[in-house]
Amino acid sequence: MKESVIIVNCKVPSEAYQILSMLRQNHDNESFTISQAAVVKKDAGHLSLEDGFIGGNATEDRGWTGGLIGSLVGLLAGPLGVLLGGGIGSLIGDSMDLKELEEKSELLSKASECLVDGETALLLMAEEEDETALGAMLKEFQITITRMDAAEIASEIESAEKKEELKAAAAKAMEEEKNKTPDYSRAEYWYKRPEITKDVDTFYIPATEYVVSSFEEGAPDFAEFGNPDVLMGAPIEYQAHASVFEESTNVFMPYYRQAGFKFEGETWQKTGNVENAISGTPYDDITAALDCFFENYNAGRPFILAGHSQGSCMAKLVLKKYFKEHPDYYKRMVAAYLIGFAVTRDDLAAYPHLEFAAGESDTGVIISWNTEGRRNVEENVSTAVLMPNAISINPLNWKLDDTYAPASENLGSYVPNAETGEYEFADVGADAQVVPARGVIVTNAASEAAPEELIAAVAPFLGPDGRHASDYSYYYNNIKDNVAKRIAAYLSSVK
Repeated sequence: MKESVIIVNCKVPSEAYQILSMLRQNHDNESFTISQAAVVKKDAGHLSLEDGFIGGNATEDRGWTGGLIGSLVGLLAGPLGVLLGGGIGSLIGDSMDLKELEEKSELLSKASECLVDGETALLLMAEEEDETALGAMLKEFQITITRMDAAEIASEIESAEKKEELKAAAAKAMEEEKNKTPDYSRAEYWYKRPEITKDVDTFYIPATEYVVSSFEEGAPDFAEFGNPDVLMGAPIEYQAHASVFEESTNVFMPYYRQAGFKFEGETWQKTGNVENAISGTPYDDITAALDCFFENYNAGRPFILAGHSQGSCMAKLVLKKYFKEHPDYYKRMVAAYLIGFAVTRDDLAAYPHLEFAAGESDTGVIISWNTEGRRNVEENVSTAVLMPNAISINPLNWKLDDTYAPASENLGSYVPNAETGEYEFADVGADAQVVPARGVIVTNAASEAAPEELIAAVAPFLGPDGRHASDYSYYYNNIKDNVAKRIAAYLSSVK
């Protein structure tokens, strides 16, 4: 007798249970033998086993869910069943392995199509001497009967299960690869890995470019490599900020899995410190980049550590931890420009190896400020880049007190043209004065133009009059001049 898998579709759900009861009583006769039977229900795409028997006997431990019928239902109830029901090729594109699976799964696809949403059916494992006998027994019911070769079904199930295992293993391997610390000896992990033409290097850590899209539903906390926001933002970041070091140094700028702006803001609101958002994956990437930089590219040259915003927060973490662990590197640091994120007196007290700048040419020190308009200061707005006991140095007169520096002391701002968007040197009235009690620089300069969606995204975290994006650009030429002076002072001290 030929062994078949039989699907009995029941228009009336209660009839499935009546048929199951009849077959349990008459599962073995001269016309057929039912070795396994199961009632299944499909509801909103979900397939469930409701009742059944093996050899006519129900078991309390649901043993009837095993065997070929149980395997078939389990497969069709899982992700593969969804694919089979929707057409594998239409759902998952050009994967050759999965196309091959579709070609080899004709009966599984047929079985999936027979199980109609909202209906109840029976799945039977049967040996039949006479294929008309079962239909004759059930003629009073509103049913349709579909037969498939059991051996072929079993072969397809085995093949499909192997494919599922391979697919799961591949997905796991891809996830592990995605989470691995990148190999920074590979060029694709650097935005800038320059030809060496200067006696001093700069290791520049970029600011947050993963901003607007980080607020999209389901967006990850950290930007994956190849993130479009980061790829689009990196050239602007380099031009507007990192290029200030280019005249005096060889500038290295890595890509890393930076924290998204949304995640940074949430972390700040929950913990009061953005550093908690970057101390895991982003820090691991940057320290891997630093290891590669010092071991393969720096060749013992003096260097500057620099960043902006998240990059400066990261640079502060690097100063606290990485350079404490690598004093041989740290002693070659000309200066650290941690612009756009607070460095506090508490930081200096907790990490005695750190020192804040006292003037325009001291070396081995931290240079930092946060720029704000008057409204932020007057309203004492809380921002994600500012912390209690913050210190700022004036980028025009390089003083720590509130001595006012007029715009006439500004050597040139580097800002985008309001019409073309191209960066150009201009006088935007960027004066500067330290507000010691708040630890910021206040300016009367005109705000830079920015896309409305970007302004809306950052306003809750930087205040109504934050000038965070202009920390470098307002004082660009003064920073460039200061970099040269600190390098000259350092080189003179080590002769």
